[in-house]
Amino acid sequence: FTSLDPAREARVFRKALNGLKNTAGFRTNVAVANLCGFEGGCATLDVAADFFDDATGVRVGTASLQVPPGQWRQLDAPLAGFAGAEGETFSVLFTPFSADATAYDAYATVVSNANQDAAFVRAAPADRASNLALPVITDAGGIGTRFSSELALTNTTGGPAVADVTFTSARSGRTVSETLTLGTGLGVLWSNAVDHFRALSPGSVDADDYGPVRIAFRDFASGFASVRTTASNGTGLGFTALDPFVERAKRTKRIVGLVESARFRTNLAVVHSGATGSDPDATITLRVTVRDASGNAVGAPLEKTLGPGQLRQWTRVLSDPLGTSGEGFTATIERTAGLEPFDAYVTVIDNTSTDPVFVRAE
Repeated sequence: FTSLDPAREARVFRKALNGLKNTAGFRTNVAVANLCGFEGGCATLDVAADFFDDATGVRVGTASLQVPPGQWRQLDAPLAGFAGAEGETFSVLFTPFSADATAYDAYATVVSNANQDAAFVRAAPADRASNLALPVITDAGGIGTRFSSELALTNTTGGPAVADVTFTSARSGRTVSETLTLGTGLGVLWSNAVDHFRALSPGSVDADDYGPVRIAFRDFASGFASVRTTASNGTGLGFTALDPFVERAKRTKRIVGLVESARFRTNLAVVHSGATGSDPDATITLRVTVRDASGNAVGAPLEKTLGPGQLRQWTRVLSDPLGTSGEGFTATIERTAGLEPFDAYVTVIDNTSTDPVFVRAE
């Protein structure tokens, strides 16, 4: 996972997470870190964590955390302590109630009870995301494995909400859309999100397919979305949606930690997060420059022009198009044409366990 700017987090009040599980196969821990001290004073952070069942909208329990300055506190498998809180459709809402406002970080780890593999999912602001973009969901074969994604979407508005959800196939370029009506506090969980869209429009989604998802809430409603992608053996990763209207202002992003070795391989992807202006077909051109640990550029820059919702992935990006290997590589992604938002990420995959790690460009 990546770092946060505490100065920006000081302006965030409530944060949300979804996709929490309490089953025979999975447990979920949640944690809060007090980021105070970067601006102003530094006081103990008091946070309420309210847990909800997205299938019913019912609050199943509440816990509180007291986090001293600069410290961290975790709730181990809190859902297991609430009566009837069994399943995989839970969310949590973090609300500070300290006398002095302070910056904080919050996250969940969804842990497999079989292999102890943990997927990290960071909390995001709960009240202002009417538009969400997820860079990729997948249902496709990998090297010696198959990757599939579950998608959790929660209405955080405080009232009923309507959301238009669109998947764009990276294979065919076709889009599949669905309009969801979500009651107060309700959400959906698609255990295989690509297969969900495949069932809606079989001719638009291939047998092995992947691509981004765009979510637009109507009438200024808001929500939260996350994805958990797993390999055939249950190892996997998690990530959350971005607001494309916020991302539009960012022209350059960077990813660290690329590696290619006998043990690890790295895939790199760039995504057009969707039109935010008056032209629904506006394209962007992205340039990816990879540098080694000494800061030297490796090979020629990779360039791709993308339309709204399109994705381009370079598999084994270091060894295939760039002809290099090793560790300590950094990728810089620059939008060289167009004004629309983009997302970029790498998945670093363990060649032995097929466990993938997701690192998003910042």
